[in-house]
Amino acid sequence: TNTDTVQEEENTPAPEYAKFDAQTPIKISEKIVFEDGLTLTLEGINDSRCKPGTQCIWAGELGTFFSATGGGFLTAKEIRLGTTNAKSVTTNGYVITLVSATETSAVVTVSMGAK
Repeated sequence: TNTDTVQEEENTPAPEYAKFDAQTPIKISEKIVFEDGLTLTLEGINDSRCKPGTQCIWAGELGTFFSATGGGFLTAKEIRLGTTNAKSVTTNGYVITLVSATETSAVVTVSMGAK
């Protein structure tokens, strides 16, 4: 009946969107979706840090790569951020910043920015 359909729709929880300007954790292969439709997927993390017990020219970093779709992106775009270099990028109306990363996850902040 129509009453049953209405009750089911009312009981369906609203999707939980990531918040702009907030630190948002994300794991490899996980997606975070923002209210405007922007979807970030953490595709992988490259660990080039100096291993314990070795002598290195530089300390290295954890480099993340995301795919961005929806929102201000008409086509999918790859976004690479690192813990040392390229911590932030401004693209397609967003400022995407890597706050921190481990071998399996990252924390990002996404803000609405200039195009």
